[in-house]
Amino acid sequence: MRLNLQKGVLLAFATIAVIFLYSCVEEPTIAPAATPYSNVRVANLTANIASMSVTIDGENNLTIAQGQVSNRFDLTSGNRVYKLTDADGNVIYENPIGHTSFEETTITFAGYYSPVDTLNTFAYVPIIEGDVTVLEAPPGDSAWVNFVNLVTDGPTLGAEPIAYALITADNDSVAQNVAGFEFIDNQAYQVASGQYALHLFNTDTANVDMRIETTVSITAGTRNYIYVYGLPDDFNVVKDEQNPLPVRKKDELN
Repeated sequence: MRLNLQKGVLLAFATIAVIFLYSCVEEPTIAPAATPYSNVRVANLTANIASMSVTIDGENNLTIAQGQVSNRFDLTSGNRVYKLTDADGNVIYENPIGHTSFEETTITFAGYYSPVDTLNTFAYVPIIEGDVTVLEAPPGDSAWVNFVNLVTDGPTLGAEPIAYALITADNDSVAQNVAGFEFIDNQAYQVASGQYALHLFNTDTANVDMRIETTVSITAGTRNYIYVYGLPDDFNVVKDEQNPLPVRKKDELN
């Protein structure tokens, strides 16, 4: 009986000792996760808004003229409320837009704005450009060229697919789509640097009426967005040249 009692006492002391020693061990410290962020630009590629003011969650005040793209800025990821007003102070858009963590994005606003719902084709189109942790540079002496169609219906006209050709001085086409690409299509090419002729036309008038004929310069190592925007009978083009962003870490929120 006494032997069993001694065994019980010893077991109790051993248990207390284990608990005491475990409580003295320092638990590992886990660093808090960095705030997820996105790298963003905003573009006014509408058909009829000459200038728009943009606030995001009541901050990040931007004023963007038609045909312009803002500088880049960091934005906390998730759903952010965009509020757009025209030059007269009229609210033309107020809704949340989602942003994926560590993504490089251009939020383009396009279409024809009207307070009459049946005439309004105003919309936002996100252009995903890459990831902040990845170098998006093209190889060698080449460049990336993206054709983006933001031509929408107008009050009385339906949009037609936009055809295009990027032509060298030797009359070789390095990027073309004669069948036409539809609204929000984004078609990418890798081309050599140099001077090119850019031809743009509606597919229904491809052999009759060239809508835009201009010259563009493509620089090695760049990404070039060729945005076609406006109305079917009155569209415009803007070439947006971007240098690859340096690779960043996920904890580098500015």
